Amino acid sequence: MPQYPKVVLTIPGKENAEAALTCRNTRGRDTDKAAKFNVALNGIAESSIKILDIYSLH
Repeated sequence: MPQYPKVVLTIPGKENAEAALTCRNTRGRDTDKAAKFNVALNGIAESSIKILDIYSLH
């Protein structure tokens, strides 16, 4: 993945398995997944990467 300056690897728990599979089957290049699946993303001051708020999935 040299073309990406930052990468985050996440492993969802069982309680998020269905949401993760549904999201995985949608291309992020063509779709704003956060908007489509109504998922909250949180920013961290020290990073430009948005963090998934897993509690918004419940």
